Amino acid sequence: MKTKKSSTLTKMIALSLMTVSLASANIPTNFSPTVNKELTSIETIYTTMSTAQLQKEVERRSRNGEVTFAMGMELMKRWSNS
Repeated sequence: MKTKKSSTLTKMIALSLMTVSLASANIPTNFSPTVNKELTSIETIYTTMSTAQLQKEVERRSRNGEVTFAMGMELMKRWSNS
């Protein structure tokens, strides 16, 4: 009788641990990028900025952690051409 209870208890504990593991693994994460309308409007006009203006904008955005890859590439392209 005692082995049946301990066997049942062991199975319940194992099932509970598996359930908790699966539930914690299915928690959604917030790694999807969000669209900021103010940033996208500035992104479309950075190609028409002068190099000095673009450099100032990249410096300003880098302080806030908002520099995009395309904007950085545009600045590097302009530096290499001059």
